[in-house]
Amino acid sequence: QPYLVEGSLIAPSVASAADDNAMASVLVVNPTTTPLAKSALVVVRPSGDLAPMSVPSIGPLAVYPATFSLAASTEQASTEGGSAAESFAGESYTVELRGAEPDAIATLRVDPSPPADGIATRTLVSQIDGSVQPYAVRETPDTDTVILLLHDAGQTPRDAIARLGATPSATVVAPSGRGPFGTDWEAWSGADAMEALADYRSRSANKDARVLIAGVGMGGHGALHLATTFPDRFEALATHDAWISHTTLGRTRSPARSPSPIGRLLTRPTVADDPLARAINLADQIVSVSTSADASTTALADARTLRATLGAFHPRFAYREATSLAAATRSTQGDLLARRPLADGDTIELAARGGAEPTRSGWARIAAPRREGAIVRLALRRDPATGLISGSTENVRRLVLTDGDFSGEDQQPRVRLDGGRELAWKLSTRRPDLTLERDERGVWRVTRSRWSKRNKGPGRPGGLAAAVSNRPLLVYGTNGSAD
Repeated sequence: QPYLVEGSLIAPSVASAADDNAMASVLVVNPTTTPLAKSALVVVRPSGDLAPMSVPSIGPLAVYPATFSLAASTEQASTEGGSAAESFAGESYTVELRGAEPDAIATLRVDPSPPADGIATRTLVSQIDGSVQPYAVRETPDTDTVILLLHDAGQTPRDAIARLGATPSATVVAPSGRGPFGTDWEAWSGADAMEALADYRSRSANKDARVLIAGVGMGGHGALHLATTFPDRFEALATHDAWISHTTLGRTRSPARSPSPIGRLLTRPTVADDPLARAINLADQIVSVSTSADASTTALADARTLRATLGAFHPRFAYREATSLAAATRSTQGDLLARRPLADGDTIELAARGGAEPTRSGWARIAAPRREGAIVRLALRRDPATGLISGSTENVRRLVLTDGDFSGEDQQPRVRLDGGRELAWKLSTRRPDLTLERDERGVWRVTRSRWSKRNKGPGRPGGLAAAVSNRPLLVYGTNGSAD
């Protein structure tokens, strides 16, 4: 008989389940040899059942992660004399799997408990695969600072927040990374972190809160990776006992300079995924690098490597040994509160993996690389007095400039890239962007052609992970029976 897997339940805590967007999921197992069709999940509460939520047909000997809502509909809330949030908060409930008959096929009892130490669990529906993913939050009222905290291997989000300690002037958001093990905060676990941050900010009253990203161990690597990948999303970075890359950790062999074109092609992603290759993106962030008294040899060596890298260009960063993540984060948070942003709106320096998102910084966006997978670099300077935008590019095929920062200027902007000729930019409300494309001879030209957003092309590059993240339809053949 079909059943619900108790340990698979993902649901918000009571405090955050009182939310119109409260979503949950549970694994439904069909151990029979016939499909489970026309079934539904029903949340049974003492104050009234929620509307049934249909479950797609589950094949024989199959498992399906069924998603359901824990918030009452507007009509139910009106009938019960309260809001959808008020009608659910504080109640135990039962999740029932029902078929064509009204009797339950399987049940799962849930007894929510108040959040411990002020740490609540929230959920979101991932844009990657439609699954429900949890994240932990410890909110601090009347603060304009959010710490995105990435856990170490073997930790849960709640463990990470508890280890961080008190943060009286900041709210802490700790994503799950899709599990305590096997994540490196790249690919889907990194996307999970960014989705948790976006979900929290969408519900928060303070949409302009400053974000500090922090992590220890594996989470420290993830914080470094995300801070260098999304430099426009974070104002500060704090790493503790972090390893820099899979190469420094010893999981990946250091890519040697290959004499063959195919060899260089295969090593592009490894080279471009090294956060040190994108370290210039940290120039506008407040950065703290620290290690504990019992840090591993790799963590200490990587911290000193990162210190040397930052020392070559960063105007101000902090480096500490034999300290704790809590102390380093508090100090970094204090710097964030006391100092103005380091960013200069007239200067852009960006490094990213070609074809990866994002490739935007301020008023410039790299739309496509010349060599996919290799590092792209952009260094631009805008002169407000003359309106001239000049600079250099590396491995950039198409570049888009936006007029958000120039619309109030008296001077019409002009562009000169890589020592080439000046290109005029005629600002207008109909064409707020300027798209530049570099041909095979290395000459930059203004272009008005647009690549399709629906079809694969230079404007939509990416590897297998990017394809899977867009919910492809996988068609395969088994060469089996007619069934």
